[in-house]
Amino acid sequence: TKLIPLATALYDAEERYRLANGDYTTDLESLDISLPPNPISCTRTATRAHCTYDWGRAGVTDGPTNVHVLLAGNRIAYMRFFKPLASISAQKGDIFCFAKPDDNIANKTCRSLGGTYVTSGSTWIYYRL
Repeated sequence: TKLIPLATALYDAEERYRLANGDYTTDLESLDISLPPNPISCTRTATRAHCTYDWGRAGVTDGPTNVHVLLAGNRIAYMRFFKPLASISAQKGDIFCFAKPDDNIANKTCRSLGGTYVTSGSTWIYYRL
């Protein structure tokens, strides 16, 4: 939960970038935000950019579809969507918590944040916050 403000700051920075430039970016250095210091590595492709830390990952992804902070070795994710994602009924601005199906603590954390179950797949259980 301490990293939710980081995800919100990334989302807001992307929206400011879009207003100034007409589209979103996957170049984290173009955003007016400071990510946490000392990443292990940072990666950028045409559809995603993220920095990896010892606690997880922070970045934007899927063109970008969402901004995320991914925690604890891919166990739980917090995402806010830039555009709809039909497979989980996400709309622009929606906030989701994703938890691994076999991780009771991650699922409990999503529910404790006010998450309501939306759907599940083989990789994640999706909660709308």
